[in-house]
Amino acid sequence: MKVLKWWSRELACREAVALFSDYIEGALPPRRKAAVERHLQACADCGRYLDQMRATIRVLGHLEPDDVPAPAMDELLEVFRRFHAEEEGGSG
Repeated sequence: MKVLKWWSRELACREAVALFSDYIEGALPPRRKAAVERHLQACADCGRYLDQMRATIRVLGHLEPDDVPAPAMDELLEVFRRFHAEEEGGSG
């Protein structure tokens, strides 16, 4: 795992990925944005992941909620809930 300094600690790939949504939306404070950009300069894997996120948003960003079948939406929401429960539980 690649890491870069972020204030007095290091920014790991997992942390960078957790900030990508806010980064794409332009919602990060300047210091965090700079930390993410430094990480992206040094980490090709995260750069590819961010490119994939942007491509997914371009393709799926035009979908309406009714365009996604209910079973698929339920599964996506469950994955999202589990992810956030793990993050809040401190695993990582």
